[in-house]
Amino acid sequence: MRILAAVRTRADLARAAAALAEPLGLSPYDVALRLGAELPRVLAMLPERASDPVSAAPFRETFREDPAVALQRACFAAGVDTVVFDERDMVDDRKRFMARKLELRDDALVIEGADRRALTVAWSSVHLVLRAMQRRLQPRHARLPAERGAARAIFEMRVIPAREARSAPVPDLEAAMLVYARGAPPVVLREGVDFGFLGDAMRSTRFENLQTLRDALRERAIGAHFDDRLLRLGAREQAIGAGSRSQLDLMAHALDLASRAGLLQGG
Repeated sequence: MRILAAVRTRADLARAAAALAEPLGLSPYDVALRLGAELPRVLAMLPERASDPVSAAPFRETFREDPAVALQRACFAAGVDTVVFDERDMVDDRKRFMARKLELRDDALVIEGADRRALTVAWSSVHLVLRAMQRRLQPRHARLPAERGAARAIFEMRVIPAREARSAPVPDLEAAMLVYARGAPPVVLREGVDFGFLGDAMRSTRFENLQTLRDALRERAIGAHFDDRLLRLGAREQAIGAGSRSQLDLMAHALDLASRAGLLQGG
């Protein structure tokens, strides 16, 4: 499926919702809900090929032209900027460069990856820096009261090691930054990055170190757009599509496309 996502509104919300209700096959109220939420936000799911009929809701009729083209034109006329992309093109951590160590040079950011490979990114090529909350690669363990573990073992009529009785995996989030540069894969900077390069500016917590790093990047990548909206996504992150890709991946990909198209400037 192709995704039509709104990335910025330039018009009055009620006026835009009224104009787009008919093309999207939604009520003005539903359109306003989508445009009034944190953008990017999916407005429509479209066929992979322009020639395929649009038979599924929320469409009321079949477009004679590529529905993505028709809907983007309608959105632009209504004061809503959008991007269109194939769901299969969404980037997740399998395609991102996972940073392990960093070096802030005068002309470039040098990143050592988890696999020891190095990536050099010129400051002038960085166009977008997103702060986000992501699921931990290895969820932390929560300590359980010993009596709970013992009761569970008795109930299940089995003997379990004391270590298993005291701990259990729980979902967890960690702060991260996604750095997008032209000609390079997206870079992920997690809390587990070695922050020794900060020197005297190094803080007591990993979250504070990410904030310090963000300030350092802002001083050097002066042409980049810095965005914190994905921090607010937090625990609301949901999986979408047939794979393990998440709402965060969708929003990050849409913002990357919007940044490359110049739609985030002043937004």
